[in-house]
Amino acid sequence: MDRIRAFYAADAKLRGLAEIAWEMWRRRFSRAPRQEAAAAGGARRFDRGPSADLSRVLQEAQFPARNTSGWLRYHGAKDGVRIIIPPYETMRPGDVVTLLWVAHDDLWLGGRNIPGTEFADEKRVTRQDIADGIEFLVGPYQAKVRPILKSQKLWGAARVFYMVTRNRGIFCGPESTVRINLFEDPDLG
Repeated sequence: MDRIRAFYAADAKLRGLAEIAWEMWRRRFSRAPRQEAAAAGGARRFDRGPSADLSRVLQEAQFPARNTSGWLRYHGAKDGVRIIIPPYETMRPGDVVTLLWVAHDDLWLGGRNIPGTEFADEKRVTRQDIADGIEFLVGPYQAKVRPILKSQKLWGAARVFYMVTRNRGIFCGPESTVRINLFEDPDLG
């Protein structure tokens, strides 16, 4: 949980959103009774309709340029990293999907987030998205992916997280990690 909190704290623009996401994760994984929720009678109410269990059907983000070994290489990232949020059960026009990305200097996320690589985008679901999923483009390469090279390595990783907002409910999708190898970058020579 601390890793998720650190991920969001990296970008000041996302702090309000990060606090909401952190609270949703805390509630989702907390085993303790939720006395504070009962005590806060005037607190924000979340959607209790058919979408109440939406977090359970959200799938990991997909990286179409990932190779068969699971790596994203330079040629798949040089024009920006395409990320697709797959269609989910009960997806409907008007849902808002927020994607968050940050590059990391270690393959297994044991190092640190790379400052300046944070990316956030928000899209409203359309009828076409219900069939194809929602596509995001993380870029530009020089600002959001290439800083991995400054960590004295040719590889790193990126962490991706997304949320779906419906009515006043916020539903957290699973965190995804993509390993990135930049040894083919022509500017290395």
